[in-house]
Order: sequence, then structure tokens, then C-alpha cells
Amino acid sequence: FINIQSTGDASDFGDLSAITARPSGVSNSTRGLFIGGTGPSSPYYLNAIEYITMSSLGNSEDFADISQTLWYVSGGANDTRAVVGGGYGTPNAPANANNIEFMTIASLGVNSSDFGDLLYATREHSATASPTRVVWFGGKGDTGVSDTQNTIQFIEIATTGNAIDFGNLPTTTNSGNASSNGIRGFVCGGNTPSPFSASSIFTVTMATKGDGTDYDDLNANPTQLPQIGTVANSNKAIVAGGTTGGETNVIQSFSMATTGQSADFGDLTVPRYAPAGVSDSHGGLLE
Repeated sequence: FINIQSTGDASDFGDLSAITARPSGVSNSTRGLFIGGTGPSSPYYLNAIEYITMSSLGNSEDFADISQTLWYVSGGANDTRAVVGGGYGTPNAPANANNIEFMTIASLGVNSSDFGDLLYATREHSATASPTRVVWFGGKGDTGVSDTQNTIQFIEIATTGNAIDFGNLPTTTNSGNASSNGIRGFVCGGNTPSPFSASSIFTVTMATKGDGTDYDDLNANPTQLPQIGTVANSNKAIVAGGTTGGETNVIQSFSMATTGQSADFGDLTVPRYAPAGVSDSHGGLLE
């Protein structure tokens, strides 16, 4: 864990119940949930939801399950409800999933419920939330299981139903991550072709619909490549880990209010790729 308002290296918080890669992290101010992912041995894909109590240190505990075994499911949360969608896993082949599921964060022991469907089956997409919406960016899917997309889609958290088209990013991207200050959403760090790069940051206004625009760049030394993790408060987004030919332990931050403010923050306790991050002060929470 880190304290977002300061700078410095990460400290140990606790352990998950098992070694897990590519889970999804969603949270409110009280609990952080880690959803799905892959384990080191067969059957690999996981459907577990684990939780931590944000205000204390300690190991995760069992929360409930999602309906399928999936990795790279992604989503967001407000004070009450977490919503996740997509991913890759079983029972379909395995293949990309298009289902959206939700859970009430306060309801310990209650499995996720069906919410609706994404526009198409997708994985390696990024997601973030405002207090009213979850927005997904890019990913792999649509015409083929691994075709990279520039699609932006969203749902209204308080309802149920299928995702709605939001707009498009300036380029295709996958394996990045996203943050929000509640007003704007930001996506960065994925497999992004020229003239953009993995250090590009794109933004949308969460309450409207429309195409994403180029916002800024991450600190280029070292450039954060795919498989990053993100967390945020209402002002600052944190980008951690990733791959630079191997895992990196670099943490950096950028301002969600002012461009040109990407800066070194500190280091993770160990190099990581595809970590899931949760925050008790992100843009999906009402202050």
C-alpha cells in the first residue's frame, strides 16, 4: 500500500489467500475487492472474490464468487455497488466473456448477480468509475478473440442493463488501466500503436458521451508499458508496475487536473506486472 497524497515507496499490507495474476480491483471507502484472475496451477482461471478492510492492515478474506472463472475482468465501483464485465476464461472454450455482473460491497457472502452484457465479448480492457457510471476502454475482442479495439462503453451503476456506446479512443489499446477523479476518466499504459505509445494518457468526461482525447504522457523514464496497475484519489492518479522487458517496481503519478505533472512517486515492494489496485478515495466515491 501507499498513501496517495504523499510520495514514497510502498509498504507491506498483507497477503491474498493464493498466488494470483491479473485479478480486477474495485472498492469503496471501506472494502477493497479482488475479483477473478489466474492461479499457478490447473484449472488456472479463478472465480473467487476476496476482500480487504481498507483502514487496517492484514490478509484478504473470502467475500463470495462471480458466476464464471475469469481473468482480466474489469470494472469499477461507487459507495454501494461494484460492477465488473468481460474477461477471459471458462466455461466457453475458454474464450472472451461479455457478461456484466454486480455485487453490493457491504453484502459479505453474497455472490455476484447478472447486470447485462458488454457491447461484445472482450478482455484486456480498462475500466474506471464515477459515482454514477462505469466506463470501459479498448480491449481485445469484437471481430476476433484477440483483435484490439478503440471502443469506449459504459453503464449506469444504479440500474441494470446492457452497456451503451460512449465513443472511441484516438487509437486501439489493450492491457492498460484507467483512473477517474469523478469528473474525468483517464486511460493509459497499454499496447498502443504509433503515433501514440504506452506512455500516452487519454481522457473522457464521465457524465457525457464522446470520443477520448489525448491528455498527457507518463514519465518516460522508464516508460510504463502494458500490464500496469492504477489507483487514484480525487486529484492524483497512480500508475504502478508493468512490463519493460521484465516486471518493474516503478510507481509514478500524474495530475488529473493539470497536464505536465507526471512524476516519480516511489517503488513497489517487488517488481510486478498486471497488479490490481484499490483505493478508499477514488473518483467513484462521493466526498
